[in-house]
Amino acid sequence: MSNQSGTSFSNEDTRTYFEKQRDALLADISMSMENVLNNINALNRDLEGAFDVGKEFRNVSVLWSHFYQGLPNYGMSPDEGEQPENAPADVQEKDEVVPESLTEGEEELNRGDQA
Repeated sequence: MSNQSGTSFSNEDTRTYFEKQRDALLADISMSMENVLNNINALNRDLEGAFDVGKEFRNVSVLWSHFYQGLPNYGMSPDEGEQPENAPADVQEKDEVVPESLTEGEEELNRGDQA
């Protein structure tokens, strides 16, 4: 037989068992590749949707980030929460933070320097 491998026959009786199996496997591979392509497209759509949802929370994330960055300016850590009203004030009249390491005498000296 001097047939080329790419030649298809119109008469199925002349095809060998190998050629029939090869064609069946190629058809199966083709369907599987289409299925993979469809699944990848679905995954891509889902990932884009998740990314879009993440972008919607960006402004909220920035707002909370500024909030937590500002807490140390008022003598609070993010874990402390709100302090009761009768708690000792670490903040002076002009919202200046007084370090806890300063003694009362050092606080008075610092107030005198600022005046």
